[in-house]
Amino acid sequence: MSALLGAALVVVFFGISLLVGHVVGQRNPSGAIGAFIATYILKVVGFGAALFLIGTPEWLDTTWFFIAAVAAVVVWQVAEVHAFSRVRYQIYDDQASTPNGAPRKDGRHAG
Repeated sequence: MSALLGAALVVVFFGISLLVGHVVGQRNPSGAIGAFIATYILKVVGFGAALFLIGTPEWLDTTWFFIAAVAAVVVWQVAEVHAFSRVRYQIYDDQASTPNGAPRKDGRHAG
C-alpha cells in the first residue's frame, strides 16, 4: 500500500503540472513556463504543509514509499523526455523566408 501511495502521489504531482502546462500553453504559450514555476511552488508548499499538518500515518512504510516515489519519478521523466523529443512545435514563422525576397501573404517583405 505504501508503494502504491508513493507512485500515485508522483503521478498526481506531475499530472497537475502537465494539465496546467497544457491549458496555459494553449492560451498563452509564452506564459507557460511561468505557470509551471508557480504550479511547482504551490505544489511543493501544499505538499509540505499537508505532510506537516497530517503527519505520517502509522501504516505507511517509509522505505517502500520512498523507493516507489523515486522509481515513479524516474519512469515519468524518461517517458516525458521520450514523448517530448518526438513532438515538434513551430516557434518561428517559416513563411518569413520566401524565395527572391518576394512579399509574404500578409504583404510584408521577408528579412
